[in-house]
This record gives sequence, C-alpha cells and structure tokens, in this order.
Amino acid sequence: MGKRKIFPAILYFVFTFLIGIFLALFMQPIYLYGTDLLLTSMAEGLESGQYEDALALVGGYYNKDAVYEKDLDGGGKLLIYEAVTITTEEVSKTEGEITEIKKLQKSHIGFLFGTKDTYVTNKSDSNESKVVVTTDKGDVSYQIIDKTSDGTSLGYSFTYENVGMIYLEFNQTDYPTVQSIRFVDCDGKEYYNTVFETPLDFTSSFFGDVDELVTLFNKQAEDELLINAQDAFLKISDSYGVSSHEKPEKVAEKKATRTVLIYFVIVYVVADMLFTRYIIKFIKFMLFDVFKIKRKQKSAKLQDEIFGHDYYCAVTLTLNIENAQSFEDDVIVTYGTGEQQAVFELKKSDGYEKYLRLKAGTYSGLSVQITDGYVINDLPETLLAEGYKKTITAKIERRED
Repeated sequence: MGKRKIFPAILYFVFTFLIGIFLALFMQPIYLYGTDLLLTSMAEGLESGQYEDALALVGGYYNKDAVYEKDLDGGGKLLIYEAVTITTEEVSKTEGEITEIKKLQKSHIGFLFGTKDTYVTNKSDSNESKVVVTTDKGDVSYQIIDKTSDGTSLGYSFTYENVGMIYLEFNQTDYPTVQSIRFVDCDGKEYYNTVFETPLDFTSSFFGDVDELVTLFNKQAEDELLINAQDAFLKISDSYGVSSHEKPEKVAEKKATRTVLIYFVIVYVVADMLFTRYIIKFIKFMLFDVFKIKRKQKSAKLQDEIFGHDYYCAVTLTLNIENAQSFEDDVIVTYGTGEQQAVFELKKSDGYEKYLRLKAGTYSGLSVQITDGYVINDLPETLLAEGYKKTITAKIERRED
C-alpha cells in the first residue's frame, strides 16, 4: 500500500470499527425489541404446544395451569390463564412534572391462535371485529382492531395478521368477573361464544399467593424485599412462573452475531478493493498459477489505433526455471512468420533472458524449441508489441505426462 493511501486507510478503519462496535453493542436489543421477534416467539410457542414459552413473554407472573382450554371447530384454540401483568401509571411530581411508574395488576390473559382461516377480522371499512366480555357490571367491548395515534381504526390487528395470534388481557379493575366471552368477526357475525360454568374472578389460590408480592411491588419496596417475596411466591407451587425473555434473547444474540460478522467481512472486502487488492491477487494466483488457466490476450486494436506501427517496442522475454532448476539447455521461442518474425534465443549463460527491438504490431504463430520432457507455461499465444517497453515472463517446468 502506497504512502498516499495510509491516511485514508486509517480513517476508513477507525470509522468502520466505530460502527462495528455500535452494532456489537446494540444489534441484540434492536432485534429483540425493535422487530417482531417477541411476537413471533410467542406465536411459535403456542403453535408448538409450548404454552409456557408464550406465557413467559407476557411480563409479570403467571400460573401455567390454564383455567380454560378449548379446541375450536375448524381449527385453532382458545387458552385463558391467571396472571399478574405489568401496567403503567402516571404520577404527578413537583412543578407539574408527570412521570410513569410500573405497577402490577391481577389479570386473566388469553390467547386465540390457529384461527386465521376461520375467524376473519381484516376489513378496511365498517370493521365490526371485537370481543364482547360479559362481567357482573354488564357487557364490555374489548377492541382487537388496532388504531392510529388519532384514534382512527386501521381495519386490522397487526399481531393477528402477522403472527396469527390474538392476545387478550382482562384486568381486575375493568373485568372483576368474566362470565362469558364472545368473538365477533369483521361483518358483525358471532364466531365463537363461551359461557363459563364458574365465572372467572380473582378469588383463586394463585391470586391470594401473589397478593403480597403485588402489594410490595406497587409500593415500590426495596429490591431485597421484592426478591424475597418473589422467591417465596415461586416456591409455593411448581405451576407458578415469572416472565423471562431468555429464548428470544438467544435468537436475537445469534442474529446480532451474524450481522456483525457479515458487516466486518464487507468492511474487509471493501478495504481490500480500495487499498491492498490482496483478494484479487489471490484469485489471480489460484486461477493462473495453481489451476493453470491461460490468460486471455487483450486485443491490439486499441493500441494500433493510438500508436500505429511507426515505432519500435523493446520486448524482453524472461524464463523462470524455479520449477526446473536442473534445466541447462538453450530454448528458442519464435513469434510470427516470414519477414515479420521475432526469434528469442534464450541461454542459461544469459539467465534465460532475451531482449529484442521489435516494430510495434501483432506477432502470432507461437513456436517453441525446448528439450524433450520440459514445457514452457504462461507464454502468450500472440505477442503484442505495444508501448515502448514490454516484459514477458514464463516458466520452464517438467512435462507432467
């Protein structure tokens, strides 16, 4: 690499390595939280029957024993679990400042999946898709169609359309009891309706066991108290669990590692093309020196048009005997015929090098006189005498046949 390229190369590598460090630090969280990875992992857990994998991604705490499980006609399933989910609450501070704090709330959560072919919720105009929940306070409409920031309906559920899953969450405040659930499609037709023999409420042992933990968390107790309360809660039953992103984190880590590796490979390839060109040199070495592919001779037409034939070219032919060090005989290499002929007589005493002053032009018809058992490789089939100086290097090697 020339001196003129050293400073640009330093700038290039400093800049690209800074970007590489950024990618190494942030690609995993970007894949985990900036893509559909969590939703996809949740849906895959449901479809594979690993329901706890989906529960663990909701956030908070859960009882992995379902309170309701139903295989639906036409395919698909509805699952409902007891859980404690995370919500946020706005709190006013001094000088009118408002901040959000995390809190735990007791809930029943549900998953409807495997129903894309039978439960249609995508409709651009007058979409009536919803879930009607009957509570002790009456019917409550649970909206499953996404809306824009200004409250306009999008006409579909992003989660349902992309991963085939509808997530339901009935918290204790808004749904103190759940007596029935009715699913309505985009045309207002009932898709599925279930009435619970015993209404879902918050009097079960799970909600009693988790009560202290919820109270401490919502009072923002010290970490040590929360850890002790969590440990005590999880020891009560093997069916109790706490949320975890462990599996999707591993997937995100693999994707991030692959992305960073590909990035640095591209960085090296671009650097090589700009500064060193080692890759091109290696490819040429493999093609022409290892696999013995003959080099394509370029046409002399352009040079003839530029220079014509009214000048002479100093042509030097050199033979390399590295692969045939015992060779000592003379070699004659001839190009052309008749008056337009270039004859190179190469002797050991001259180091197998010969210089000829040739009139510019094209000399075809290669002819070689060499001792039996030896061959010359890398000689061009046609000699192009172009420019004012030209050097040809070939190799003497033992014949393989």
